[in-house]
Amino acid sequence: MLFRTNGVNRLRQIGELTSLGSAWQSATKIKVRNKFSGRQENMGSEELFCKTYSRHYEKSSEDIRCDLMLLNCFEVDGNGAFRPNGKLAFPFYNVDSSPTKSIEHIQCQNPAGSGAIDRIDKIVEDLKTYRANRVNIHDWFFTVLSAKRILLCSDYYKEEAAELNKVLSSPSNKDILETADKLENDIDFMPEDNQWEKLAVLYMELLDIHFKRFGLPLSKLRPKTFVDVNTECLHSIGNLALVTGSLNSAFLNRTFTAKRKVLRDKINAGETVPPHTFNVFSKMSGLGSHTDCWCAEDAASNAADTLAQLYKLRKALQSADVKGGEAK
Repeated sequence: MLFRTNGVNRLRQIGELTSLGSAWQSATKIKVRNKFSGRQENMGSEELFCKTYSRHYEKSSEDIRCDLMLLNCFEVDGNGAFRPNGKLAFPFYNVDSSPTKSIEHIQCQNPAGSGAIDRIDKIVEDLKTYRANRVNIHDWFFTVLSAKRILLCSDYYKEEAAELNKVLSSPSNKDILETADKLENDIDFMPEDNQWEKLAVLYMELLDIHFKRFGLPLSKLRPKTFVDVNTECLHSIGNLALVTGSLNSAFLNRTFTAKRKVLRDKINAGETVPPHTFNVFSKMSGLGSHTDCWCAEDAASNAADTLAQLYKLRKALQSADVKGGEAK
């Protein structure tokens, strides 16, 4: 409530809550229930809920924002009752730090170089700039290093790993792969001019293989869970998280691996990070996958885990017994 209201309205709502005394939790529960009362997802079972939760991010970002708030601020206790998550709920409005500002794509929407097959010169220019400024270019591009990590988990990533392996094992790429390795390991190494273009082409081949999978529907990636759900993986709740204002600014349009490093530095500096966001970037789900990788399969797995949590929360909220602002 504090997040979505400003000025006088915020003060009014704070006044309402503080005047309730010990009844504030029950009163808040009613407000939260009312917020979700008009939603259309099928709550008959967890299976039906996953099948019908197919709203696209761009069409209903507010619905997804509310669901992510629910995940971060409430829990189902040992008795199956809906309650505020007093220990883990993040302070989404705090005068000493920036409030939660936006929904963030866990794997970025438009990585540097993506879809730029006709702009090789621009990619080469960026590569040279990053290298000249001693910036690790692997923080900006989905590169050979990340592709090799995925190959280590080929049983989990399967189709993507097979496509990447064709590129990485190609005899014509042998020399350019050696150049990429030198870039990663030798801070003073600068490729010759004719090697930069080959590097750019290789990077974009890997980018295309990796990011085109995020355009697949969840039903293609997790057919047993989502069946006929056509939500594009990139914009599904499995690839979205809440972030604070300062974290949003720091993430920019970086890839998952680079965002992990930013998040680590922010946490070390005492930055507020929503618990669900922390869990996602810590790879709490996605058994068998590399912690520095975030592929479409990871996003689909996270979507299933997130919706399972949401179903339990929404079901507990729906059945919560409240009367006249007091717990019955």
